[in-house]
Amino acid sequence: MSRSVMRKTSGLLLVIISITMLIMPQSTYSINSNDTATGTDHTVRNSTSIQKTAMKSEQPVLANNVSTQSKEMTTISHKIIAKRTDEFMNKLVQKAGPNNKVKAYDSKNELIQSFQSISTTALAKEYVDFYYKEYNNGLYIVPTETPPWFNKEKQYQTKQIDNKHVMVIQENQSEMHGNYTIEIEFAYQDNQWKMINVNHK
Repeated sequence: MSRSVMRKTSGLLLVIISITMLIMPQSTYSINSNDTATGTDHTVRNSTSIQKTAMKSEQPVLANNVSTQSKEMTTISHKIIAKRTDEFMNKLVQKAGPNNKVKAYDSKNELIQSFQSISTTALAKEYVDFYYKEYNNGLYIVPTETPPWFNKEKQYQTKQIDNKHVMVIQENQSEMHGNYTIEIEFAYQDNQWKMINVNHK
């Protein structure tokens, strides 16, 4: 082959190579609308997946924070415990006239309703039914000793049952009742603490 032909052939090859390089794509991968990488480099797909996983993992954390805030504990103070137990006993022991007839109330229902800010209706009814008799002419107190009760001057324990229930436990002693344990359950209802149950041992 002559030198002139070889030069022409080499020049033609250079032109073909140049044209081929111009029309070739500039990248070997792309990301479609579904975030799927194509080509030989998968770095972009992996990075995108990691970012999505991180975003998803953050969502439950925010939900847990909200849940924790909504379950904050409501604690009861010594002042409220002393006040409620005093109010209950003062309400239970009514002033009476001749023949033990109650002066301030004419029926059990009236007396029970007066406990509304102190205790539940069920607890008040339990004590009123035991200590009072109702007749056509009025309400009468049964002559008997008062129940073993909470002493605000002595030590006691509090047990948090849940965020709105507390148990007050006191070991006590009196000449009338001897040694005893009293358990008083309080519940936070209608934005205030109320007695809902009393247990004597």
